[in-house]
Amino acid sequence: MPSSPQPPASSPLSEPDARFLRDRAWRNRFGRIVVPLAFFAWLGFCAYLYFRVPLLANPWYVGDQIAANAVDTRMLALLAALCPLAILMVGFVFACLLVFVWGWARMERRYLDLLQRLGVVPDPGKAAKSGK
Repeated sequence: MPSSPQPPASSPLSEPDARFLRDRAWRNRFGRIVVPLAFFAWLGFCAYLYFRVPLLANPWYVGDQIAANAVDTRMLALLAALCPLAILMVGFVFACLLVFVWGWARMERRYLDLLQRLGVVPDPGKAAKSGK
């Protein structure tokens, strides 16, 4: 990560809080590039599988091939063995997504806490008690 200037001596932020904000800004800039690239790479990979290897990614093609009895029995056995692995992989990817969302929510709580301590955002607990 690039080094950033230290907070001024009169800054209400501690060094760990200032480092957190610098890191957050860096991740935000990095994510603006990486996330769209990863998304389009994923779409390209899915399109490649759908059109070039339809037995792995095109359920209508597989159904038509099975109905026409055009799928070799060894290939059918392989596809049947891969199905549970695919389900497990989907579960693993979903679990990873939940971990990322949990981490994001945790960092956002810290970010909002810093903003509240700086007085930029009112404390929602105080606002709820005052009826606003």
